[in-house]
Amino acid sequence: MCVERAQLHSQLEIQYGGLQADFDNLKAQLDEEAENAAALKSQLQKSQAEYLTIKSKYDKEVSAKSDELDELRSAESLIESNRGKI
Repeated sequence: MCVERAQLHSQLEIQYGGLQADFDNLKAQLDEEAENAAALKSQLQKSQAEYLTIKSKYDKEVSAKSDELDELRSAESLIESNRGKI
């Protein structure tokens, strides 16, 4: 009985050591994944900020070109109406 108990105890210690190593490996993987997720989140935020900056720049350019086009159309209409008067 004492021998069986010692063998069982030894087997349990070996299993515990293996489980502890598995746990440590999984924890290391989890920590690495958390770091990767944080880095990706940071990159995403940077990309979103860059997108908003570029979008704002081009929205302003489009608005300015639209205003310019409206002015040119008005001038063209004025020229066409004055041609009819000449």
